[in-house]
Amino acid sequence: MTMKKTIYALAVAIAYATAANAQEQLPAEWHLDECIKYAQEHSIEVQQSKLQYETSRSTLRVNQLSMTPSVSASVGQTFSFGRATGRDNVIINQSQASTSFGANASMPIFTGLRITNQIKSSKLNLQAALADIENAEDNVALNIAAQYLQVLYNQELVKISREQYEQSKELVEKTRVLVEQGKTSESELYENRAQMMQYAQTLTESENSLSLSVVDLCQMMNYNDVESFVLADVSAAVDALVEQGVMLISPSDAYAYSLDNHPALKAMGLRLQSAQSDIKVAQSGYYPELSLAAGYSTGYYHLFNATANTAFGKQLELNGSEMVGLSLSIPIYNRLSVREQVKQYKITAKLRELDLLNSQQSVFKSIQTAYYNAKAAQDKLKATMESEEAGRIAFEFEKTKYENGSSTTYDYSQAEMRWRNAQMQAAQAKYELILRTKILDYYMGRDITL
Repeated sequence: MTMKKTIYALAVAIAYATAANAQEQLPAEWHLDECIKYAQEHSIEVQQSKLQYETSRSTLRVNQLSMTPSVSASVGQTFSFGRATGRDNVIINQSQASTSFGANASMPIFTGLRITNQIKSSKLNLQAALADIENAEDNVALNIAAQYLQVLYNQELVKISREQYEQSKELVEKTRVLVEQGKTSESELYENRAQMMQYAQTLTESENSLSLSVVDLCQMMNYNDVESFVLADVSAAVDALVEQGVMLISPSDAYAYSLDNHPALKAMGLRLQSAQSDIKVAQSGYYPELSLAAGYSTGYYHLFNATANTAFGKQLELNGSEMVGLSLSIPIYNRLSVREQVKQYKITAKLRELDLLNSQQSVFKSIQTAYYNAKAAQDKLKATMESEEAGRIAFEFEKTKYENGSSTTYDYSQAEMRWRNAQMQAAQAKYELILRTKILDYYMGRDITL
């Protein structure tokens, strides 16, 4: 094997090993925090926010550097034929070639605080961009948590539907025995079989809903290997969370915290301050600007058909010229452009203020909605759990009566249906309560993982 082929094979082996290691880093069973972390790392919204942050940081750097001197150099070459200006600034009738060299530096001294306020505005925009990243990550986390809980809810529905189906299979078998013993009619057997097939259809629909919810979760995470995606069993943690009781956060406490800490509101507040600094940037156009400039220039002149030309180095020395100066620019009349710019920036600041107020109201409404939905789910969960327990006991009695031949298939099915419906309602209330609680935790800046 040649050296080239050896290197290529080695590179391929390393690539496969790296890919294998990356694959091993993915969890075999996904918990909520792992789903959130993966989604945040692969979220386009988060990546866009990070790029906007880099843009804001670059803008700040540009504005900071505008306070430093600017330096430039120049080189020129001119050929003149006929009358031309010589090195002593006298016009002569002599063709010549001239080479010029120069260096200039300039520095703003006073710009009506324009640069200072531009830097202040850029710093505020940079802080807002950082808050945007946090807000994007929080939005991803909240959406993933909601979908994760939806998957858990669908899993519980599948479990209930499967138990219902298995229960109906047992009933069909027991009815078949009763028919053989002559204790019930054959029509009972056919009714139970029909009911079993209906429960089988319900189970299939529940499994399809579960599969679709898993697909939705993977798509939200930008995770492509749906077939291998398996959620961890967190039923114990969910049950423990419900059993220990949920202390609901009051809307006023959550809102008070959000006003100062919610990343979206922080970003809007910072951009409002930035807009107010932009007004001062525009107002700087009313003031004079003072700048300092310095320069050095020299040149070389070559006369054609002349008996002699001064040496190159000697001419550069003799023709050197230094310059230092101050420049004051005083605005007198600028067609009212500065006044109109100030008006525009004031309008922009007012719009930012209204945007902030609107977002604050939206956050408060979301917190209120989450709180009262959580409270309703809490009450519903308590009622449905009691209903579920009562339905289970009633079904056990009806089951015993049916097996003893003192009850009908209809009564048996109705008792089971009431129990299963109570189970489903309890599951719905449970996950609704957890979701709304997590939303309140989100507005309080708390961890929303299970």
